[in-house]
Amino acid sequence: MSELHGLLRFRFARFRALLVKECRLILRDPSYLVIGLGLPLLMLFLYGFGISMDIRNVPADIVFEESTPAALAVARRFEANAYLSGIRSESPRKTEARFSKRETEAVVRIDSGFARSVEKGDAAIGLTLYGVDSNTAQMVRSYAEGVLGTALADPRLASPLRDSSSAETPVQLTSRLWFNEAANSTWYLVPGILIIVTSVSASFLGSLVIARECEHGTLHALFATPASSLEILLSKLIPCAGIRFFGN
Repeated sequence: MSELHGLLRFRFARFRALLVKECRLILRDPSYLVIGLGLPLLMLFLYGFGISMDIRNVPADIVFEESTPAALAVARRFEANAYLSGIRSESPRKTEARFSKRETEAVVRIDSGFARSVEKGDAAIGLTLYGVDSNTAQMVRSYAEGVLGTALADPRLASPLRDSSSAETPVQLTSRLWFNEAANSTWYLVPGILIIVTSVSASFLGSLVIARECEHGTLHALFATPASSLEILLSKLIPCAGIRFFGN
């Protein structure tokens, strides 16, 4: 009971002296202010303005097998969009090669007979998406649907055989995903998270090693050697990074 009383005893005068001492220590060492004030502001600026989830200027190849006014009207809508950077493809083979290297995120395909299908009211535009990143693929698909929605206002895409009061549109968008047809986000998230976990764990493990050697006094002995601070730091971090890499 007496030990508990000794732990919980409190005197305001002693507490005030300790508080003043800590405040003076913080004011004397600018690193406390940098970590406490500057670092949160820097992180707020980086996460708030440096990292953006918006996707703009997404490269999209446009492959069309006919140069009718209806097909050109759709192609120009994709080329003029602020979110999709539409580029007319020279050949399907080059487009497939660019798509395999992920030099383009989407392929818009307008098959031959598109103008006749528009007149009948059953035209379709093919959209192939790079589906490894399922979230980006879904956003690109929504962009393509928006472009097609604005393109339908063009009179060249109007169908004389379809009732204007019908809710169906004369041009439909048929899409499919390549390389990840199930739209499984794990294929994209796990490699990214692996890099983050490895880097954070390696730095954390390295800091523990440095702190332990500092407590034992062996780190001060290293400072007496001709080795530079950078060499000492890298020699501590690289083995820890290797352990975390092979551990994952």
